[in-house]
Amino acid sequence: MSFNWINAEKFSIHSILLMDRWILQQLIGLKDSPRFATDEAYRKLLGIALAYHPAIQWYFISRCPESAERVNLLVENAPKNLSPEEVRKYEVIFLNEIDGFMVYMYPEEMNANCPYIRDWDPGRLLSIVDFTGKVVLDIGSGTGRLAFAAATIARKVYASEPTDRLREFMRDKIAKEKITNVTVVDGTIETIPFEDNTLISPCAVMFLD
Repeated sequence: MSFNWINAEKFSIHSILLMDRWILQQLIGLKDSPRFATDEAYRKLLGIALAYHPAIQWYFISRCPESAERVNLLVENAPKNLSPEEVRKYEVIFLNEIDGFMVYMYPEEMNANCPYIRDWDPGRLLSIVDFTGKVVLDIGSGTGRLAFAAATIARKVYASEPTDRLREFMRDKIAKEKITNVTVVDGTIETIPFEDNTLISPCAVMFLD
């Protein structure tokens, strides 16, 4: 499903080489992705990307070893003897279909093109919850829109994010803007990187329109 968040023609299929294991697992249907099992057209597109780019095959299996069987099957079933023009056509379609993950690789695109981020007013969060002096956990922090909003009044904010490119983006912002009360950590909502009963006010478990 495309959200029309990117112009796919601007991007290389080798953007997949920027993706971490968590995303690769989802692309190939090993985690939280029923689409792989139900959408034959999607499997064909991924198979073409793998079959015509040995570096992407190698990366998938090296970064996500549990994907090896599926990678090999997709490559085996991919259409043969496509022209470079045909391959690129399918690549663009595939990149457009996974634009929700592509913007993770290019956080600037996420901030500019995702309406729920681009058009969001930080004041909305602060009008709902008082984080003054609190220790806050933002789960699934993304580019940090909630974390950095809360940090303006919170004592400490932990921004938990499973995608390494987004963690890097937030850390770069922290360094550039000399933010002292935000710490970026790796974690998903299923595996929050804190012990039970830790006294933290959750932030991103609220979904704002």
